[in-house]
Amino acid sequence: MEPRQIVAIGPQDASVARVQCHHAEVVLKTIPGVGDLVAATIYAWVGEIERFPDAKSLGAYAGLVPSVWQSASSHVTGQITKQGSKALRSALVQSAHVLMNRCRSAEAAPLRAIGARIQTSRKRRKIAAVALARHVLRIAYYILRDGTTYSAERVSRTPPAEKRAAA
Repeated sequence: MEPRQIVAIGPQDASVARVQCHHAEVVLKTIPGVGDLVAATIYAWVGEIERFPDAKSLGAYAGLVPSVWQSASSHVTGQITKQGSKALRSALVQSAHVLMNRCRSAEAAPLRAIGARIQTSRKRRKIAAVALARHVLRIAYYILRDGTTYSAERVSRTPPAEKRAAA
């Protein structure tokens, strides 16, 4: 077994790390409803996005996916798994509440439509907030992976299967 080497981080390496962190937070803040605190929380808990093969696994890491019980032909989905960081999950849900109730911009319209579609009655308000939090986390995954910013056109784009069904 080889002994571990301790490598000193020079001031240039530390400044590069700060710039990368700052850039990721600035890019995450382009998502409607995501402010300084939520962007910092997402970046702190997610870290290097390459750890996750897809957005679904990031949602599972945050505990925002439904639990599933299966046996033979029965299939039951329940509440969210609540695995992972409670701080990340609560920051994303708070961001979703802000998005549903306070963001009135045109950039936020596609995300608000997702929340409104799920929230058909007042009783489903919290379910819609959790679903919207999972959607915001998926958008954050693609933004960090691709190095782009939020675009409302990409969120509101109709998938090809729905286009064919509508035609």
